[in-house]
Amino acid sequence: MTKSTEEVCRIFGISKSTLFRWEQEGRIPPPKRTGRMKERMYASAQLEALLMLCFRPVFNQAFAGEDCAVIANAFESLFLTKVLIGKTVGVDEIRAFAKQRPLAPSTMKGLLAAAATQFSAESWEFKALVGAVHASCA
Repeated sequence: MTKSTEEVCRIFGISKSTLFRWEQEGRIPPPKRTGRMKERMYASAQLEALLMLCFRPVFNQAFAGEDCAVIANAFESLFLTKVLIGKTVGVDEIRAFAKQRPLAPSTMKGLLAAAATQFSAESWEFKALVGAVHASCA
């Protein structure tokens, strides 16, 4: 699954200038360019690098403070981001996580949006995401 520049910036909460700077600095592999306008399309290699760049400081700060709620929120955000970039491992992680603690409303909204836009209603991923949200509401 590939993502456009706009999708990547929205998912990771970064600006285009930050994304392009990280490309120039070599912090993420250069994306492929497609179409007449040579639009950047980010594939798994770039998305994995962005996960590390964006979440390493979040987890460093969360674990430094030793606040369980902050750590749990960091994991919840990571799992949702994995789902949004098309990593099905995020589906299993969020499902297991939701069994342990209620999901934040923003996470539930993001999961339902991902389920509706990225998966067919018959797929196991769709059912797992909706099930995780349902379990979290119970």
